[in-house]
Amino acid sequence: MPIVTWDHIHLRSPDPEATAAWLEDILGGVIVRGPGRIDVKLGGANVFIAPVTAGDGVHTPPVTPYQGLDHFGLTVKDIDAVAAEIKAKGVEFTKEPTTIRPGVRICFIRGPQGISVELLEHLESQIGIAAHPSRRPLRGLLRMRSNLLKHNNLMLRSERRERLEAWAASDSPIS
Repeated sequence: MPIVTWDHIHLRSPDPEATAAWLEDILGGVIVRGPGRIDVKLGGANVFIAPVTAGDGVHTPPVTPYQGLDHFGLTVKDIDAVAAEIKAKGVEFTKEPTTIRPGVRICFIRGPQGISVELLEHLESQIGIAAHPSRRPLRGLLRMRSNLLKHNNLMLRSERRERLEAWAASDSPIS
């Protein structure tokens, strides 16, 4: 099985500057300018924004929902406060904040070119710390490494992976 890690999300926009500004202003992204391009660091991911010009063969955005990539999701704290803040900035909500199951609240917003963005919050008080994988103690996560690697495609660099597997099988601290 290949070892993969996330590198980027690639957007196409007739106005890359406006798209980058929206990601910065609404979602707290950090604009990174390079020669002939504009990118945004957003929630630990790279967002590349390519320009769209008339006659370049790029189709108009589809109307959601559609097959294929539907949306991307970002975790926030205090979804109701975040929703109020971005609503005051004129952001269009396609789904207002709602509880979809105990401990998980979501909303959907429409970004530039109709991009659908999900904002979600995991409420620890309702699901318990142990119930959400990202909040389990580190030792517990590392002991689950085999299942995580196989079932969730969580991949580590091979040299670190061997060290972590050896450590997880022992009771000694990381060296």
